[in-house]
Amino acid sequence: MKPYVLDAVVLDSPDVRLLTEFYAKLLNWNIDFINEKTVGRVSSPNGGCRILIQLNEIYDRPNWPEQRLFQQQQAHLDFEVSSQIEMKTAVQHALDCGAMIAEVQFGHNDEKGTDDWITLIDPVGHPFCFVIW
Repeated sequence: MKPYVLDAVVLDSPDVRLLTEFYAKLLNWNIDFINEKTVGRVSSPNGGCRILIQLNEIYDRPNWPEQRLFQQQQAHLDFEVSSQIEMKTAVQHALDCGAMIAEVQFGHNDEKGTDDWITLIDPVGHPFCFVIW
């Protein structure tokens, strides 16, 4: 059997346009299309996996961090950054695009006194991270 290629990650949203435009601006990716009644898609100019935003009219915002008996995240996106300087720039850019820094963080490295990753929340509640690998 040949290996499959991951074509897209699909995120639910009560507002297709809002989230499609957010990820396009955040990542400096192309908006391939937006149909506000069904789906929007963004893709990297370099190719690879795309992000689809799918309308969900009964969408419940996930809680971060997860809690029993409350809507939990089903997945989250990690975006790689190469340094603490790039992390700071990426976080500020995300805030300028409409993200929020999550109140609870788990990526602080006490030994180094730095953050290995920072969790943010997109405009409809999906957590995502900037990560130094």
